[in-house]
Amino acid sequence: MEITSTRFNPNVAPLLEVWGWDVALYLLFSGMAAGVLVIAAVQFLAFGEPKTSPMMRLAVIAAAVTVPLAMLGLLHDLANKANILAFYKYWNLTSTMAVGARALLVIPPVALLFGLVLVQDRLTGRWAFLAPWVKRLEKAKVLLGRLTLASGLFLGTYTGVLLSANFGRPLWNTPLLPLLFLVSGLSTGAAALTLFSRDEHERDRLTKLDIGLIAIELSVILLMLLGFATTTRSQHEALGLLTDGPYGSAFWVLVVGFGLAVPLVLEQLQVRRRILDTPVPSLMVLIGGLALRAVIVFAGQASSVPNT
Repeated sequence: MEITSTRFNPNVAPLLEVWGWDVALYLLFSGMAAGVLVIAAVQFLAFGEPKTSPMMRLAVIAAAVTVPLAMLGLLHDLANKANILAFYKYWNLTSTMAVGARALLVIPPVALLFGLVLVQDRLTGRWAFLAPWVKRLEKAKVLLGRLTLASGLFLGTYTGVLLSANFGRPLWNTPLLPLLFLVSGLSTGAAALTLFSRDEHERDRLTKLDIGLIAIELSVILLMLLGFATTTRSQHEALGLLTDGPYGSAFWVLVVGFGLAVPLVLEQLQVRRRILDTPVPSLMVLIGGLALRAVIVFAGQASSVPNT
C-alpha cells in the first residue's frame, strides 16, 4: 500500500483553499502604511517637528487607521472567523505569525498616539476633548516617533519574513523577500504621500525619494531572480513561473514595466522639469505595488518542492 503524505496527494491538493486578492490587498495597504510611518517618523526625528509638514502629520493618523482596515482582508480570508479569538489566547514566541498578529494590535495605537501629538494644535471643535490628553504625551513625542519608526520597519518586513519562512513554497523561500516588501512599501508610501501633498517642494522631495527606492527595488528583484536561477532545483523551477510561465506576463509587464521602469523614467523627467508635474507615475507605482503582491501571492502558491 502506498501512502502519500505531501501536498501532492490528489485527494488533498485540489481541495485546499488558497490565498486570493483579499490577501494581496492586505499586503499592499499594510506595506503602504508602513512606508508612510517610516517616512514620517524619519522626517520628524531627522529634521524636527517644525520641519514636519502638515500633510505628513495627518498621513501618520491615516496610516494608523489603514492598518486595522487592511487587516479586514485577512479576516475575510479566514474560513472560520471565530477561530481568531482562540488564536490570541495562546502565546507561541517561536511562531512568526503569532508574534506578528500581536504586533498588529500594538502598531496602530502607537502610530495613532504619535499622529495625535503631531496635530495637537488642530484638535479643536468637537475633538477638543482630546487636546488635554494629547498634551500629556508632549514629553514622549520623540519616544513615540522612534516607536513609530520601529513599528513601520517591522510592519514593512513582517509579511516578507512570514512568507520566506515557508520552505514548501520555493518562490517565497528567499531572504530577499522581506527586503523587497519593505522597499516596495516605502515606494508605495512615498507615492501615496506625493498624491496628497499640495506643496510643490515636498512633492519634489518625495519624487526624488521614490526614484531611489524604485532603483533599489529593481536591484532587489534582479538579485532575487539571480538567486532563483543559481540555487536549488525547486527555486529554479519557481523562477520559470515568473519568466516564461503563467505569471510571466503579469510580472514583466505590470510589475517591472508598468509599475517600476516606466514610473522611474517619468519621475526623473518630472524632477528635471522635462514634463509637467502629474500624478500618473505615483498611480502607476501603486498599481505596480498591488501587482507585485498579487504575483508573489499567486505564483508563490503555485510553486512547490519536487516530490522526489
